[in-house]
Amino acid sequence: SKTATEASPDPSIKLKVSANADNGPLMLLSTKDGKVPIVDIEKINPDDIQSIEVIKDKFLLEKYGEKAKNGVVIITLKKK
Repeated sequence: SKTATEASPDPSIKLKVSANADNGPLMLLSTKDGKVPIVDIEKINPDDIQSIEVIKDKFLLEKYGEKAKNGVVIITLKKK
């Protein structure tokens, strides 16, 4: 199995997230202190992103509550 960057040295992936909070995924930023909600994804520089994890499973409701009913997107930034 290969990561996106191994499969393509110059990946051009666009992440489109629904602007409607009722049907969009829960967006989280992985930090050293845990995962925190992303208030404005436009403020994240794409060059700073190390990985994006998209999860859709029933256990998310138990872990994150009703906000995760449409899945969870976890963004991890590169370490500086």
